[in-house]
Amino acid sequence: MHAGPLGISVSDGYRGVGLREKLMSEALLRARGIGISLVQLAVFGNNSVTTGLYARMGFRRSGAIPGKTVRDGRQLDEVTMYADLRAIDKSSSQPRRKS
Repeated sequence: MHAGPLGISVSDGYRGVGLREKLMSEALLRARGIGISLVQLAVFGNNSVTTGLYARMGFRRSGAIPGKTVRDGRQLDEVTMYADLRAIDKSSSQPRRKS
């Protein structure tokens, strides 16, 4: 398998302490270790904190599905993102964008 989906969810009481980044870094290392080269994920369109983190980690936005999810009575876009793990620095868990 060269591509795979990834989902991470952090409970309210554990947000803001860097757990999401640590979980994502570990997941990317493990994915790379089993030969996955492309990782895809989805995030709510109104979640700028998480989309910003994933962008800093090398994920790129690939599209959006308008109003896909209804949460608390509001329709939210689902933003899809992907990372090319072939661009990961071998000494780091952080993807880096190719120039």
